[in-house]
Amino acid sequence: MSRIMTILLAAAGGLTGQTISQEYQTPIAPVAGVEGTGVFYLQASYSRDARGVLQSVVYGVYGYLWTPGQAVVTGLEIRKGEAGPVILRVPTAPRTVIRGEGLLEGGGAFATGNPAATTALEEMAAGSREYYANVLTEDKPDGAFRGPLGRAQIKYLTGFTAPVAESGADGYHVLYATVSRDEAGAVDSALIQSQASYVNLPAALGLSPARGLSPWRLRVRDADGTLRFDLGSPTAPGASGSIPSTPLLGIDVRDAARRLHVERLLANPAAYTVEAATTTHLDGLTRGALRSMDRILFARRASGPAGDPVVPLVFELDFTRAEDGSPNAGMIFVLGDFATAAVSGAVRSLSLRDHRSGDPLFSLLAPGRETGFQVGRWMLVANAITPWDAAGREALDRLVNYPDTVRVAAGTVDRPDFVSSLAAAPTGPPVIRAIRSAASARGADLAHGSLVTIEGDRLAKFTSGLDGWAGMNLPMSLNGAIVEIGGLRAPLLFVSPNQINAQVPFEVPIGGRLVAVHNGEAPSEAAQVRIAALAPSLFPEPRPTAAAGEIVDLFATGLGQTNPPQATGRLADASHFVLATPTATVGGVSAEVVEAVSLPGVAGVYLVRVRVPAVAAGDQPVVLRAAGASSNVLMLTVR
Repeated sequence: MSRIMTILLAAAGGLTGQTISQEYQTPIAPVAGVEGTGVFYLQASYSRDARGVLQSVVYGVYGYLWTPGQAVVTGLEIRKGEAGPVILRVPTAPRTVIRGEGLLEGGGAFATGNPAATTALEEMAAGSREYYANVLTEDKPDGAFRGPLGRAQIKYLTGFTAPVAESGADGYHVLYATVSRDEAGAVDSALIQSQASYVNLPAALGLSPARGLSPWRLRVRDADGTLRFDLGSPTAPGASGSIPSTPLLGIDVRDAARRLHVERLLANPAAYTVEAATTTHLDGLTRGALRSMDRILFARRASGPAGDPVVPLVFELDFTRAEDGSPNAGMIFVLGDFATAAVSGAVRSLSLRDHRSGDPLFSLLAPGRETGFQVGRWMLVANAITPWDAAGREALDRLVNYPDTVRVAAGTVDRPDFVSSLAAAPTGPPVIRAIRSAASARGADLAHGSLVTIEGDRLAKFTSGLDGWAGMNLPMSLNGAIVEIGGLRAPLLFVSPNQINAQVPFEVPIGGRLVAVHNGEAPSEAAQVRIAALAPSLFPEPRPTAAAGEIVDLFATGLGQTNPPQATGRLADASHFVLATPTATVGGVSAEVVEAVSLPGVAGVYLVRVRVPAVAAGDQPVVLRAAGASSNVLMLTVR
């Protein structure tokens, strides 16, 4: 989904869904007598019971330090207040020696038996900034670097890379970028992490993982080819040509140029490329443009054979979509609290299997990670699904669309055959409670080609939009959910258990029509709507400001067909004039509509440019009218 579409739908009250992951980040400053600076990042994934109470939490911590000398890190913790009580001690390596700069890493799990930690997560989710990250060192056992944790912005990026020059190699790379912002909204800390890097090596290249590939360099360049971020050298790849490790780069945003490129990378990843280089190909072995990814998280309580305990699992799926909306590549993460005698010991295998037959679908342990990643009693495993991995794409598709057809098989030192089922989330037919224009909260007629919001219960299994989609025709199915309006499939932009955003097909006949949702398991009862040729509706953001005589840009939906005509679900390729230009008033005074055109790069959204008439300064109501129908009121600030 384009950035402007995300902004418009979010401003109109869209894009809602249950979240089961929280990310926090902060710049960490030195205490007295210490030199340096750093970044601290916390991700907590969790589930809730039927009453909404927080259940077992699995969390991970990453960080980065810059120090002019040497720092021997002995621990990581979270405190309430800068020097207050310790809320959570993070299991980590006993001694992490950082010379100059380097990363921090740790993680763990806790259940509701730690009320202070669960309260902290609830308060942090509500916006509290009173919880501090604290990095302990050998010289400063009470803390050498500290900072207040706030919500982090995270961007999931991927690159399908092509051969550089005559290398003949192609690849697939997954990166995460996270930032925190100060009170003015400026980036004050940033991290970029490589989650996976895979390269196909042609035989003619004469290279093998054991010869000529190490050390890798993962780099990000801007549109001019200038190197902007160097993620360093991951560990040498295994026999598959993959890099299973996760190099982490802290971005020193005190450098204005680096801070600027962090902002640009988040806003427009397609303007940057990712490349893998080797000692034999210093200028790059394979390179390609970056793009955004979709993200789905869901929690399941996996129960094994009779007598075995329940194991809480959290799945994170980060992936891109093909033109039809189906997942075509990505990452699968599984976080679990294996804190039971029945499944203790190092994990030797973890795979997805068909729920009925037990046939294996996909191994969740990447090459070289046969023991997973364990800290204390918790475990994090991850594996990438490359574009050329047919079995992996099938497993990803089933997790996204039909998760209840999959189960997990875990093999440990003590239990080589522990098999668990993925208990389904509460299911049933979807229930439609309200249907309205996606631009405003009021219910009204829906126009041909307009964007619509459907609200209800159990509308879809998971929450996701189209961040990982880069097509031109909106998908007709998303995460197993389908919408029909007047008996015709409606293109989808966003789905969640409680809300769906879709486009009304241009082909639906005018008049009273039925709307139905299918969530992948069952259909809803149909709801009645009225379809009109035109039904203007204004998006509330961005809120315009202008002086009398100036032209202001408004964003609308419900303005019908254009010349040349738009196809249902297809993103506009240019600014095409609407067939019926609406009229406008500002403060009750007639205003000139300079133009009303389709907005390029999106579907169902129009740009209406209006000249502000001579009205008094201050907030003035703006209304569009077309074919006898009036829009909602948008407030314009007149200077």
